Amino acid sequence: MAKFNAKQLFICENPSMSARKPTLEALNEVQRLSALLYAAVMSSQFVWTSKIPTGATDGYYIYLNEEFFRSLTNDERAFLLAHEAMHILLFHCQRGKRYKLRGFFRKLAKKVIPWIPKLYNIDADAYINRYLIQLGFTMIEGGILFDDLVDVEGVFVDDLYASRDWPDEDDSDTDSGDDDGDNKPDHSNDIDGDDDDDQSGDDESDESNDDDGDSESGDGESDDDESGDDESGDDGDSSGGSDDDEAGDDEAGDGSGASDPLDGSTSEGHDTHLVPQYDGDDIESQMAEDETNMEDIVQRAIDTYNDQKDNGEHNQKSIPDAVSANSRVGVEQNASQTDWRAALGAYLTMSGGGDESTYSRIHRRRLMATGLICPTRKGTIRLPAITIDTSWSVQQYEARVDTFIAECASLLDVINPTEGAVIIHCGHSVENVFTVSSGQELLDAEIAMGGGTRMCSAVEYLDENGIVPDVHIIFTDGEMMPNDFESCKQAGAILVLVARPNPMYWEWLQISGIEYIMACDDAMESIKR
Repeated sequence: MAKFNAKQLFICENPSMSARKPTLEALNEVQRLSALLYAAVMSSQFVWTSKIPTGATDGYYIYLNEEFFRSLTNDERAFLLAHEAMHILLFHCQRGKRYKLRGFFRKLAKKVIPWIPKLYNIDADAYINRYLIQLGFTMIEGGILFDDLVDVEGVFVDDLYASRDWPDEDDSDTDSGDDDGDNKPDHSNDIDGDDDDDQSGDDESDESNDDDGDSESGDGESDDDESGDDESGDDGDSSGGSDDDEAGDDEAGDGSGASDPLDGSTSEGHDTHLVPQYDGDDIESQMAEDETNMEDIVQRAIDTYNDQKDNGEHNQKSIPDAVSANSRVGVEQNASQTDWRAALGAYLTMSGGGDESTYSRIHRRRLMATGLICPTRKGTIRLPAITIDTSWSVQQYEARVDTFIAECASLLDVINPTEGAVIIHCGHSVENVFTVSSGQELLDAEIAMGGGTRMCSAVEYLDENGIVPDVHIIFTDGEMMPNDFESCKQAGAILVLVARPNPMYWEWLQISGIEYIMACDDAMESIKR
């Protein structure tokens, strides 16, 4: 069982509960319905605590209230364990912590999408509950569902959250965290998202509106038919349960220390979303190490699922993209295999300052077939900017666009910029601007379409908004006027060309002397100067 830097927030009050009949039977039901979720649960440590009213996770531990757990039917217990395991597999708590630390969810051209944990967790629960129902789990009464989210294939929770009707900056104060229903997700008419009221006025979300919207754990209905469970034995190592480990330190759950284990948590109904907590000054490195360990756990769960399926042991629903993306393979996806990718990676790696090299987690996550990316330097990249040409002449190369975005996503995970990355969608003018903190966020984002080609609009946007990136990469077809090439060159931008421009534009590009990379596997060239 993996050990994490994140603190165990509460002391386990009854470690033997992990080996008792209610837990073992619930685990058997999880195993019957999902080899993936069973493997994930078995990799988790159960912490039985009365400090949590029902169930919870901080992304690393599964916290369970014994009294509440016993009150559920076996099907409901299995659902609760599977639900918390899905939060872990989808990195919801880790992503929430990063959004909280940076103070917003995403920046767009005319708005800042605020970070409101309650609403994000409503969307997360709707996603998870729908997936579990598809697997055959029995949802606990009161669980959140969106009527038009009928399949989670190809869907990411961040998409659901971003699709809410967020007001423009000049329409309202997006930092207030106040949500009176105006930013109701388009896909859900049964969540009103009132951040100031515990009751939503809707039966499906009554328990999901004081902060996080996680109400899946139900009404506590019980058959209580397994209270005499001591006969099941004490060999709890197979149950995914907890050893009698002390919670991270003395403040976990007893109120005697400096920190509150519930700090930043959100809770409605019968479930709580916790925020992982750390001690010390090197929190970023601790978080990075934990996330690497969790990627390995996700990968092992996926490997177990695949092995059992290959052996004919099950024919269960395929693994959602959102889970696969958090595995070791998912994080290392799109590793560079051709020269243009290597050139792009080398350019980014060389773009920052700093002298201290490190073969840290960020470097190991990159399976660089060409071997051209050197050890990353600590703190090398602060804020890269990536501009994507939205004109039809670029977007017609759909496969190449997808490959470029996937490559940039992989590189962002390699570089791990300290302030994220600014993404600009630009045609003749800037169409959309937002900030991402991971490659997955870039992969999740939809590309604005249309417009002409004037890439210096992105340069001007950065200047006008006082944004000074370490490096500015512009993905375009190069159908630009001479003054456009010149402005981008003067700004120090590098062009990544989806295809070789026609002779006129090609000549202007060569005359300008701007640096460029040909992002085309059948016309590979290194950086030109």
